[in-house]
Amino acid sequence: MPILSIGNQGTCVGSPIKGYARRGGKWLLRRHGRYTAVAWTNEHRISQTCVFWFEQVIRPTSDKRKVCNGTSLCINPQCLAFKQGRAAQGRDKEAAMAIALAGMSAMLNGKVIAPFNPHMDF
Repeated sequence: MPILSIGNQGTCVGSPIKGYARRGGKWLLRRHGRYTAVAWTNEHRISQTCVFWFEQVIRPTSDKRKVCNGTSLCINPQCLAFKQGRAAQGRDKEAAMAIALAGMSAMLNGKVIAPFNPHMDF
């Protein structure tokens, strides 16, 4: 049976910005829980960590914008993604893989791996 990992930061009541759809809350857990097993996952540092090398990523900047379209870039030359020419990942894709890794490690080992553990230093 597949297990869906959902980040626990999505439990808020929604965006305070007018005009945007409100997201979050426990409805996501109930909705997906009808069809598959759902596990809450701590989202600590998920968008700041390279899932291939477990080091902090950087956010490249451009001249016109402060952040370049939500890109995460691992600059470690020993990283597998860097060696394959895929050091730049979309922030959402990187976060989704990190949530899956953190959730899987918590289910299999009973604890979250060090890069995603809020009680350990980066």
